[in-house]
Amino acid sequence: KKTVWTAEDQIWAFYPDEPSVWTFTGNTGDRTGTFRKTAYGSYPADYDFDNIYAVYPRSLFLGWSSNPGVTPFFMNAPSLLNYVPGGYAVGENLMLGVSDDGTDFRFTNLSSYLKLSISGSRVVTSITVTGNSEENLAGAFYFFAAKPDEIIWSSNLSKSVTLDCGDGVLLSSTPSEFIITM
Repeated sequence: KKTVWTAEDQIWAFYPDEPSVWTFTGNTGDRTGTFRKTAYGSYPADYDFDNIYAVYPRSLFLGWSSNPGVTPFFMNAPSLLNYVPGGYAVGENLMLGVSDDGTDFRFTNLSSYLKLSISGSRVVTSITVTGNSEENLAGAFYFFAAKPDEIIWSSNLSKSVTLDCGDGVLLSSTPSEFIITM
């Protein structure tokens, strides 16, 4: 039950001179590995980062904004997720990587997880989760690298998250696990 990389995963990395896209060169299931630079970007203004940062996944990164000395990262937490037996789908776990040297990054999860173990004799085609107090559970948000656990919801907000189980998961007396990233 540990986060692993998938072949060809992509991250945005933010170096002092440029942002760039990097692609994982390892194999699916690896816990560590290397990335190769596959695309270059540019900053529209001078950015002052205290470290070198990376965000995963590339596809859910929305951009950044800068005030002198403070740069928030904008990302999207999807409201529709895809079921994967015993895990979560590729690209649905949000992470922030931090590096002092630009070579070794330590990634931490921005997402939380809800694991449901369900047994029975029915077919589950989807599971929708809502908060008790109508909290935002998905949408665009931003955070500051120094405080990644403090997210500020921004736009396209959703009070629910739905796990789409495709054609369905047939339950049995042995519990099936459903993991929802939020």
